[in-house]
Order: sequence, then structure tokens, then C-alpha cells
Amino acid sequence: MEDCLQEACDLFQDMEIRGIKPDVVTYTVLLDVGLKHFYSRHRKGKGAMYNALTIWGDMKQMGISPDVVTYTVMIDGHLKIGNLENAIAFYKEMIDLRLEPDIVTYTTFISGYCLQGKTDAAYSIFKEMEENGFKPDVVAYNVLFAGLFRNRRDCEAVNLLSYMDSQGVKPNSATHKIIIEGLCSAGKVEDAEAYFNCRMKENTPPLHIISKLRRQIIKFRKVQFLK
Repeated sequence: MEDCLQEACDLFQDMEIRGIKPDVVTYTVLLDVGLKHFYSRHRKGKGAMYNALTIWGDMKQMGISPDVVTYTVMIDGHLKIGNLENAIAFYKEMIDLRLEPDIVTYTTFISGYCLQGKTDAAYSIFKEMEENGFKPDVVAYNVLFAGLFRNRRDCEAVNLLSYMDSQGVKPNSATHKIIIEGLCSAGKVEDAEAYFNCRMKENTPPLHIISKLRRQIIKFRKVQFLK
């Protein structure tokens, strides 16, 4: 990630030296890489956001209009530092500019709300996404699954799994991991085993994934036995 940030900064400076005007894609990449770097390496969320807002201001001053992707990057940044108010402000500004949110924008909000324990709000965003004509993909489902299990709402997660199946959305390896770990953490190891056996018959993932999931169940089974 550090190499990506340095490369992005070098490219940006090289463009300025050559007199090449950066466009919205350039600024969006710089914002995205910069924020991800600070979160992954230093965890200085507020400092990273200060830098991002500076870049945002420079972009506006250059007369470059941010697009949906740029706004989503900024929304994600504010949600990661727990600043829901500013995230919503960016969202409203985007809507006022007649920029329609996409599935990534919605998923970003779902993730942000779940991280703050606001699973009801996350569910509302999920439903709003559907009402606005977007079909949630497996990533959106996984984010909501993780949030529900994290906030001890395992029954709702199981119901959501049934709904996902009814919508024809196929689970991936990340889904299996979230569901199995979530059920085991909720003390429902038998349900996790039943899920594992059923899903492995339906769609066999790579062997290393099967082994990892099986080890996870065995681990929780041992913990349950010791209790």
C-alpha cells in the first residue's frame, strides 16, 4: 500500500511538472490510496481525513467536479472515523448535484452503520438500495451478515441468508467464513456444521477453503466442549 501511495504522489507531481491538468480520476485515486494507506499503516483517521479534505479543496479550486466514485471515497473515509454527520452531508451534497448513488455507495453506508452498531439503519439502507432498483450483490450481503453477527443478531443473519438464496445470489468463500464463524460465535456450532455440510454439497469450493472452514468448526467445537 505504501508503494501505491508513493507511486500515486509521484505521478501527481510529475503531471504538475509537465503541465498536465489532473482530472477527477486522478484526484479520486489519490484520495482513495491516501486514505487507505493511513488507515492500514498508521490508523490516524482524523489526520488522513484532514489531508483528504485538503486534496478535495484543491480539486474544487481547480474547477474539477467530483463524481459518484469520489464522493463515495469521502463518505467511506468519514464513516471509518465514525463521523456519520459528515458522511451524510457528503451524500446529500452528491444528491443535490443530481449524482445517483451506486451499489458501492450503498454498501459503504451499510458497512459504516454496521461498524457503529447501527444495524437497523444498515438494514434500511439495504432496503433502500433495492427500492431504488439495485440488486444487492454478494459483497453487500457479506457486509450486512458480518454486521448482524457482530451485533449478536444471528437470527436475522440466518433470515437474510434465506432471502439471499431466494434472490439467486450465490455465496462465496467470504460468505461461508462469515456465516460459519458467526454461528459458532453465537454458540450454534451444530447449525454451523449443518450449513457447512449443505453448502459443500451444493457448490464445492477449493480444497484449502474447505479445510480452513472445517478447522474453524473444530476449533469452536473444542471451545464448546471445554465450557
